[in-house]
Amino acid sequence: MNLMGSPLVSVIVPVYNRKATIFRCLDSILKQSYRNLEVLVIDDGSDDGTSDICRSVSKTDACIKLFSQDNHGVSFSRNRGIAAATGKYVVFIDSDDYVNTQYVEGLVCSAERERVNLTISKTVHDYIDINHENHEIDFHECVGNIKKYYVKLQKLNDGPVGKLYKLEIIKKNRIWFPETMNFQEDCVFNMLYYNHIQDYRICLQSVYHVYRIKNDFNLSASLSRETFNSRIEHIRYLSEFLKMNTPDDSELAFGAAIMGAIRKAIFVKDSCNNYQAFLERIQTIASVSNLSYSANRCKTKMVLFCFKYKCYWPIYLYYKIRLRF
Repeated sequence: MNLMGSPLVSVIVPVYNRKATIFRCLDSILKQSYRNLEVLVIDDGSDDGTSDICRSVSKTDACIKLFSQDNHGVSFSRNRGIAAATGKYVVFIDSDDYVNTQYVEGLVCSAERERVNLTISKTVHDYIDINHENHEIDFHECVGNIKKYYVKLQKLNDGPVGKLYKLEIIKKNRIWFPETMNFQEDCVFNMLYYNHIQDYRICLQSVYHVYRIKNDFNLSASLSRETFNSRIEHIRYLSEFLKMNTPDDSELAFGAAIMGAIRKAIFVKDSCNNYQAFLERIQTIASVSNLSYSANRCKTKMVLFCFKYKCYWPIYLYYKIRLRF
């Protein structure tokens, strides 16, 4: 691609207390072969020295614009980045992660050449002290229809990272990350965006590295009522999306969403030893489960069968037993 006269790309980096990784993240952005960038770093009230690193790096390159704010969460930070962005395209990079040198160039080349409104990079997971093997997700370079292959793409990469979006579509249709959700808000953002596009392109030249360490997992947050409520909101959005677009394997996708909510219903702090609290939550799930659903695994089929016919006590017992072993 001739980089002369190339379109501006807005790179949005939300950051909160990532002293150990933020320099590597920003360094990988500043080393991009694609030079027409504006890098919007949103410091969400960091108090561990991250802010000092961001300020220091921002002084080395005029393309970095640093925004500082009180702690409001990742969705608020990404939305602030969207509001400030002025590029033709936008990418999101998490402050834990980093990208290869050709990351932006590959995505932009694919988007311009194929005239698509979504380009997806290859993703590599780098796990440190977590019981997962480091691995590359099995991508194949292709052009496809986002409505048809939505479920398959979600399995490959369900977040906003590793993607190049058209900023005009986001702003014109007022697409934002839901700030009341603390879980799967990025999936909702994608569904809202996908409603306004048709085709996507997978680009293997661009590589996004997802970096995770053991202490990053917030068990308390994962068991909170807010996380359960976010699951319910996700089911509502997913239901509307599937009604409008009917992708392949939509029943499996809806079944997986219900199962995720059921597991959260049992593991929320006051539900583990309180059947009544569990019952209230699973009835909430039932109230928004208005589409057909299915599963592949036998155990999952068993749980969904009981759920369908309102046999909630066996589900409760099943997960209680699993908690003990």
